[in-house]
Amino acid sequence: MYNATYGNGGAFETDRKLIEIKTEAAKLRRFAAIEKKIGLEHKPEAFWQHGEYSDLLPGWIRKPGDVDVEWFKRTDIPHRANADTGVEVHH
Repeated sequence: MYNATYGNGGAFETDRKLIEIKTEAAKLRRFAAIEKKIGLEHKPEAFWQHGEYSDLLPGWIRKPGDVDVEWFKRTDIPHRANADTGVEVHH
């Protein structure tokens, strides 16, 4: 029988994954508390401070050219700026 709860793991699999994430987060919080208690200051290597993913995090100062603004001005694809406009089928 397939449904949202039992099919392919469903809610049970999701619950297991969430518990794993919460457990790992608790471990990291404990490590951070121990590091703070003994005076160990975490300093990430330069490699981890800048990259494709970290540049998209909130608070990162954008530089000219980081975002292709022209893409958002296109009218041949639907997106937030022109979702109500008509789109022609590409042949």
